Amino acid sequence: NYGVTVLVIRRDSHLFFNPNGDVKLCANDLLFVLALPEKISVLTGLLRNVSVKTHVETGESEKKPD
Repeated sequence: NYGVTVLVIRRDSHLFFNPNGDVKLCANDLLFVLALPEKISVLTGLLRNVSVKTHVETGESEKKPD
């Protein structure tokens, strides 16, 4: 739907590979996603209250939504 594929969710010391759509995100989950940079921006907007770190071809950046 959003053009973003969640590859892995890291929750504490647990890894959830290729999670299905029924997995609920928890505070402090770390998402590893595959997407174009503009799609990651859309995801960041959806997760407004969450600190999001992104890695794109141009390098690493950290963005904390308003």
